[in-house]
Amino acid sequence: MLTAGFFASLLSALAGIGGAIAIFIGGKKMVAELAVETMGGELGFTPEDIGNAAFDEIFADAYQKLAVRAGLVVFCCGLMLIAALLLRNGGLGGRVFFTVVLPLSGLAWFVVLRDMAPTVTKAGGAISLVVGLVAAILIWLPAVNNYAAARKASKR
Repeated sequence: MLTAGFFASLLSALAGIGGAIAIFIGGKKMVAELAVETMGGELGFTPEDIGNAAFDEIFADAYQKLAVRAGLVVFCCGLMLIAALLLRNGGLGGRVFFTVVLPLSGLAWFVVLRDMAPTVTKAGGAISLVVGLVAAILIWLPAVNNYAAARKASKR
């Protein structure tokens, strides 16, 4: 169970980091395409309707907000990665740290996911959240508690 929890926590952190980094790799071009698609499909107008200069200003502000939020997610998932590495030996500290960091990462993802974000970013966030919850369940199962207690007793 500990091994499954460890790998699930690693997958959760790496999926989250990958989804957030997709915003940085895709850059402003990807976000601009999303903005044009959203404006044309859902709102029914094009950048030319509001003026290219106004669109560029709105787009730059939207990209900046999305990039800052993606940076927050990378930071939180980095903490999850550290917590995952602490889980390797089944210690209580690593399990508590992961359990505390998981909701923080989840809140950061909900902020990003409620905004206009690329599909790959939304997929990375969903995978990170679901697998993170599975990891949190796995690391607190009784078998892990027994393993940690046996390991602690063998060191005495």
